[in-house]
Amino acid sequence: MLGDGGRTLFNKAVVSFILCEFHPGRSVMKHAIRVVLAMVFLLSVVATVQASPTVRAVLKAEPASYSGSCPAKITFKGTIMSSKAGRVQYKFIRSDNANAPVQTLVFDKPGRKAVSTTWQLGGPNLPQYAGWEAIQIIYPQQATSNKAMFKVQCADAATEKKPDLGMYGFLKIGKHKKEVRWSGTITLTPDDALLISNGKPAFDLYYGYREYQNVAVAGPFKNKIYFNNTLVSQQTNLSTGPKEIKQVHTQAYIGPNSGKLQFKIDADNEVAESREDNNSHFYVNVRFKGFDQVSKKPDLVVDDIYLSRACTVVAKVRNAGNGQVPDSVWTVHKPDSSALYLSVNGKGWGGSTIWKFDPAKKMMNPGGVALYQSKLKISKGSVVSAQIDHTNKVAESSEKNNTKTVKLVCP
Repeated sequence: MLGDGGRTLFNKAVVSFILCEFHPGRSVMKHAIRVVLAMVFLLSVVATVQASPTVRAVLKAEPASYSGSCPAKITFKGTIMSSKAGRVQYKFIRSDNANAPVQTLVFDKPGRKAVSTTWQLGGPNLPQYAGWEAIQIIYPQQATSNKAMFKVQCADAATEKKPDLGMYGFLKIGKHKKEVRWSGTITLTPDDALLISNGKPAFDLYYGYREYQNVAVAGPFKNKIYFNNTLVSQQTNLSTGPKEIKQVHTQAYIGPNSGKLQFKIDADNEVAESREDNNSHFYVNVRFKGFDQVSKKPDLVVDDIYLSRACTVVAKVRNAGNGQVPDSVWTVHKPDSSALYLSVNGKGWGGSTIWKFDPAKKMMNPGGVALYQSKLKISKGSVVSAQIDHTNKVAESSEKNNTKTVKLVCP
């Protein structure tokens, strides 16, 4: 059904079309065909318009006019109305061009939902201010509410000046210090990780913060870093001089599942600031690539040490892990290449590199076994130790099972 406005528009359009298109001398049949086509076209347009949901928003400031001690806290209360069920995305915009996150409402049926936000401002460096805030509809249509106007007049502008702590610059992550803008997205790979423990990567984090109002902060205060709302790092006993910039280098385990990395300056509100609304809106979205293969690592172990018929020492070495030994173990020949090292009664004897005693690369794949046939001859009872990869050239799932010790007696 067309509403009164739609019906009036439709009627005017049809009448206008008829009057404009009717000319003496043309056949009545041709004119009738044009009228029918016009009606079909206009009905399809109206149907299309009516099929799209209508989303509107209104917003008001409470109080709209403030006079008193600062900082002042202005609350904005609004209503978002949708003519149909579905998802509505929106964000708050305001006169100082602050960047707010996109939020989502889900309408189960046509109706309205309440939304709200706050803005804290005013102080010695901002004794008065007049501004506005509004709701910007992003989906399923582009629309903007009224501007909720407000003004602030601080009565204590002559009181003691307060500091203002905030973030400075952008975030850098990983060994290569990849830079990402706040609210942006970064992709991290195993090559960026400081280390990986039990499949969980740790990364270097570099960020800066500063004091903006030329007021020293004796502290102490804390900065905290969260990944998916879980605390992963914090810096304590912090302080800063007037307008001083502090650079922070820390580490944190994050991932390997994607998520949100958030930073909070003066996280516990230990410093009385001229502004408190600019300490915790700093975050980046982190994606991880290639970590699904990281957990697959080799694990070199000495399964057995025994004597040959000639009473020479033989060591049986196996790859007990679920990953391959890197090919570089066989192709890169250096003095400290991965090797098997023997000791007798606590004294080093020597050994052989893996590439030399296992030229067929039997140990490369999981479960692979190779024998080291040494020239170490035992003439009487001796305690023999064998250590594989004693130079730690191979990244293994375990580094605690590389050595085996036995007592051997030549018959």
